Amino acid sequence: MRNATYLVALLCAAAMTLPAAAGERVYKRIGEDGVVEFTDVPDNNAEEVEISEPQTYRAPPLPPVAPPAPAPQEAAFSYSLAIVSPTSEQAFPPGPGDVQVTVKVDPPVEARLRHRLELVVDGKPRPLAGTSVTLKNMDRGAHTVSARVVDGTGKVVAESTAVTFYVQRPSILSPGRAPQAPPPSTP
Repeated sequence: MRNATYLVALLCAAAMTLPAAAGERVYKRIGEDGVVEFTDVPDNNAEEVEISEPQTYRAPPLPPVAPPAPAPQEAAFSYSLAIVSPTSEQAFPPGPGDVQVTVKVDPPVEARLRHRLELVVDGKPRPLAGTSVTLKNMDRGAHTVSARVVDGTGKVVAESTAVTFYVQRPSILSPGRAPQAPPPSTP
């Protein structure tokens, strides 16, 4: 019972610190039965209790967080890509319309980084196994081809300059004549 009385008195004192912090006065009195009471009502048997300011703590500011550095293996790779054949503005004579495309890539494509080589023919990407492929039965006319390296998410890591070439094929409208490549443009 005695411990409970002290506990009640302690809780009352703690509760009274809030109004005291706001500038109010707190009084302590001891009743006839020896129980200590705290109140905000002054009385002849009560004495004013001096309550100090509550302790507070301000945490120091956190240091700034630096952004993470790029993965070293990703940042270290830079590819050089070029279409070796066909050459720019090359015309292929009448025939089946097969065109050999050869790509030069340096350094070799890093499969461990999930990089892969793609060929882009007339704006349409297609996977490229190795560095050479034969495009079969190409339609007559002008075509563009470029190569690019893409990562596992499909993001283009490197890309070559596009090369334009021409395929000459006989036409049903004029079977004896194949279309001619336009003359090279001069800058």
